[in-house]
Amino acid sequence: WNKTIDDLFNEMKAGTRRSLGSPEADWARAYEQSLLPEGIHAPCKNEVYEVLDPCEATYLTAWDGPYTGGCSVILLQGWRLRISETPRDEKPISVYAEAVDYKTVELLVVPEKDRTSGSYRGFYFSVSTLVLYNKCRLVEDNTGA
Repeated sequence: WNKTIDDLFNEMKAGTRRSLGSPEADWARAYEQSLLPEGIHAPCKNEVYEVLDPCEATYLTAWDGPYTGGCSVILLQGWRLRISETPRDEKPISVYAEAVDYKTVELLVVPEKDRTSGSYRGFYFSVSTLVLYNKCRLVEDNTGA
C-alpha cells in the first residue's frame, strides 16, 4: 500500500472513490507513519513550535452545530503554534495546534464572514508531523515532563 490520506481524499474529489473509511484509511495512516524518520520526536500537548520557513497546513473552523469548515493555509515564518491536544497515536502523522498569537493570526487566516458569524466558535490548525519536523523548531516544552 502506498497511498496517503490526501491521496484518498483526492480520489474522492476526482470521483474515482465514493467514500473513505476502513480499511483503506487505516492502511494510508500506517503508510504515512512508515514515512516518518526513525526516532522523530512525536509532538506533545502544550509544546510550542515556531515556524522557520513558510509551510502548508490546514486551518479548521469550529461552529455551533455539527460542522467543521477549513482550508489549506500557509503558516508564516515566526508564527508560534501550541499543540492543543494529546495525539491519539504514539507516532502521529499530524497534530492539532492553536496560534499562540491567536487574535492576530485569526484575522489573517479566517475570512471575515466566518469570524463575524454568530455561530463561529474559533479556529485551529492541523499540522503534519513532518512539517513540524522540517519547517519548525520546538521553542517551549510545556508538557510538564
